[in-house]
Amino acid sequence: MFLMNSGMKKYFFVLSFIALFFSNRSEAVANTASPDVRCISVAANGDVTLTWIIPVNTGTFTGYHIFTSNTFAGPYTDVLTVAIAAQTSAIITPTNANNAPVYFYVETNNTGNVFSAPIDTLASIKLNVTNPGNGTALLNWNPIHTPNLPTSTGIYDVYREYPTGTWTLVGSTKNLIFADTITVCKAFLNYKVQLADASGCISVSSIAGALFKDLIVPHIPLLDTVSINPAGKATISWYPSYSTNVEGYIVYQNIGGIWTNIANVVGRLTTFYTNPASLAATKSEQYRVAAYDSCNNISPMGNIHNSLFLKNNYNVCAVSNTLSWNPYINMISGINTYNIYVSINGAGFTLLATTTDTLYEHANLQSATTYCYIVKALDNSNTRTSLSQTLCTYTHFPKEPNFAYARTATVTSPSSNLILARTDTSAEISNYEIERADNASGPFQILGTVPSSANPNISYTDNTALPNQQSYFYQIVPVDSCGKEAPPSNSAQTIFLQASADNNFNNTLSWNPYTQWNSAVSGYKIYRGIDGVISSTPINFVPASSGQNTYIDNVSNELQGTGVFSYYVEAFASLDDGFNFIDSSASNIAEALQNPKFFVPNAFTPGIHGNANTIFKPISVYIDPADYNFTIYDRYGRQFFNTSNPQQGWDGSIGGQDAPVGVYVYFIKYKASNGQYTEQKGTVALIR
Repeated sequence: MFLMNSGMKKYFFVLSFIALFFSNRSEAVANTASPDVRCISVAANGDVTLTWIIPVNTGTFTGYHIFTSNTFAGPYTDVLTVAIAAQTSAIITPTNANNAPVYFYVETNNTGNVFSAPIDTLASIKLNVTNPGNGTALLNWNPIHTPNLPTSTGIYDVYREYPTGTWTLVGSTKNLIFADTITVCKAFLNYKVQLADASGCISVSSIAGALFKDLIVPHIPLLDTVSINPAGKATISWYPSYSTNVEGYIVYQNIGGIWTNIANVVGRLTTFYTNPASLAATKSEQYRVAAYDSCNNISPMGNIHNSLFLKNNYNVCAVSNTLSWNPYINMISGINTYNIYVSINGAGFTLLATTTDTLYEHANLQSATTYCYIVKALDNSNTRTSLSQTLCTYTHFPKEPNFAYARTATVTSPSSNLILARTDTSAEISNYEIERADNASGPFQILGTVPSSANPNISYTDNTALPNQQSYFYQIVPVDSCGKEAPPSNSAQTIFLQASADNNFNNTLSWNPYTQWNSAVSGYKIYRGIDGVISSTPINFVPASSGQNTYIDNVSNELQGTGVFSYYVEAFASLDDGFNFIDSSASNIAEALQNPKFFVPNAFTPGIHGNANTIFKPISVYIDPADYNFTIYDRYGRQFFNTSNPQQGWDGSIGGQDAPVGVYVYFIKYKASNGQYTEQKGTVALIR
């Protein structure tokens, strides 16, 4: 048997008391539960509200004790007792919850000061807000529990206070961080986050804020299309910017390689602009659009879009239009096709063709018709279109001349004829063919061409003609730019003059009449020349009314010279031919050759005064004085007199002494007007 002394008895008594105390407390804890804390909310003044679920068994309830600590590890302090078992929340003040997380747990106290074990420890949410200076607010915070409570939604709702007193939900996240885009120009912004629980309560963080400025440029507006309206002005359309604080748009145009602000369009939902200064009917124009917000932040310019500029090359010969246009660039879903529409003589537009190319030939057109075209670019979604300007073309064949008038054909040299004509400069003519024939009925052959010009008067020199041999017929044939010949002009005939001489000093002229003037021929002036020198004064005028195309010129009074007579005739129109001209036509130069007339006396009487025949000299006309020789011989064949001057004779002397009476022999050689030489011999008697 073990015996205890008094000291040992006292020790066992204490142990028994302690064992009994803990035995009673364990029984109490086992029968009592603590509240299930679900939410912690931090008020603006730093007060903290705990919200819990009432435990099923509160035992012999005396109160809920709320313990708190600034660190999770403790130590924890009993800061509040809730004496009502049905109460589900309590406000704890003061706390440091505005500056750092504060940790809480709740225990149920029973009679005998027995506490139930806490279910969990939760922390208040401390929100931190920083301004990185890039136009956003960066938020971060701690969770109320890790991991999330099973009843928590796990989603944090972020609220921003602006203006003061107005809280707006700006986003939600499952993370413990959040970035808010600043949409006010400059302001101090407060934030808080909230976390909902399935029990219906909400945990609210502390409030934190900072001074912010909106530095974020708006979203770039998406340009839809650039199209040309019926007035030829570019209309630019775009989609609204996604940024809700956009106040308007800036429209830029590429002018001379510089993107120039041409308009500020007010209103976020205003999404089109027509440029009143547009020249899109004459060239393709490029446009871009940017957005600006209430803080005057301007987005970058959007993609470049260009207007469609339609051009046409009209082939007058084929009567076809070749349409071409620049590609449309940067349409949102890309270009699918280009639709070409046509209006004929003012009728409505109808679809002409669809192509993926930027070139189209509209063939087999009607002449004297107005064709108007519009090209529409269509995107791959078939929802966006862009129209070109309206381009109209009047089709026609080259305008034929109203007239082509051969004014005159005239001889200008022994080997050339000059043709003058009047043309219709209103016609679309490429050149004029000059044609010649030997007969009025042809065939006409092309000699050459004269290019068309603004001068209605054209001329052509035929250097292949032989005007001294025949007359020629000329006509003018206009040729248009397609190589098509218009009807020829009237034919102009040169005058071919012929001349002949007889032994009675008569020169006979004959010529063909000039024809084909608009007005009649008034007559022919006749010009004469002697030994190649033609007088500028006509010797006569033969009226056309006489019906005569011949003339006899008696030259018995024209004994000087070599007998070469030159003639030409010049025809004159009787009236203005309708073009303010009174034209004329000169013939070739024809020669009539009079034969020399030569008389040699058979005797002479030198030294006998009063006798007219004192000098022995031949009497001649129409010989060439430059080629003349006169020689006299005595009866012995000796030459004692010689001269090349037709005006010089023998005075009957030999060596300065009178020659004896007798018979002398002479020899004469001369050239006639026809170029032939004549020799004549004979004797002459010298009588004293």
